[in-house]
Amino acid sequence: MRITIVRHGETTSNKDDLLQGQLGGELNEIGIKQSINLRDYLSQSTFDLIISSDLNRCKQTAIIIAEKQTCLTDYNKLIRERSFGVFQGKSRTDFFKNERALSNPYTNTPESGESITNLYTRAEKFISNLIIQKKYTNILVVCHGDTTRMLLGVMQCFDIEKSAKIPLKNACESVVSYIDKQFKIIKINSVEHLDEMYLSENLSEL
Repeated sequence: MRITIVRHGETTSNKDDLLQGQLGGELNEIGIKQSINLRDYLSQSTFDLIISSDLNRCKQTAIIIAEKQTCLTDYNKLIRERSFGVFQGKSRTDFFKNERALSNPYTNTPESGESITNLYTRAEKFISNLIIQKKYTNILVVCHGDTTRMLLGVMQCFDIEKSAKIPLKNACESVVSYIDKQFKIIKINSVEHLDEMYLSENLSEL
């Protein structure tokens, strides 16, 4: 089985350094261009299934990519972004600066939100579901920054702290194969398909 994971295109909140979490989000002009670049690049592959987060920014990205694919798209709540609860829509930099200063930031649960440990558990469940199914062998997953970090971490047997620090750009591509009950990383955080003018940079790194 081959699993290609792409992060959604840039949104207005990404550009403004705001936490989106489980808010829908809206691709900005750059994000749409990135998604078109992804669509054209990924058209070299024929996917059996596209699995996308059901949040709007991922749905928008998946719909554009699917224009040059013939497979079905399944929208899955399990790969939603982490919920930041009452901090959604607020400064991303401030939130992570404060959270990472805690004695155990990975179990921190914002009011009405979830911890990154919870997100890691969701990622484990999603990967287990992929392994169990035998119908699809070339799968495209469209999801979020932190969700992708946890998925890649699970597949590499990383702990949560190491998983959380995997660098990822908007509209990046990561590819993993699963053969003989083992995951093999082919590429992570590749943006070779993006025109230089369409590269995004987070205002703060995790």
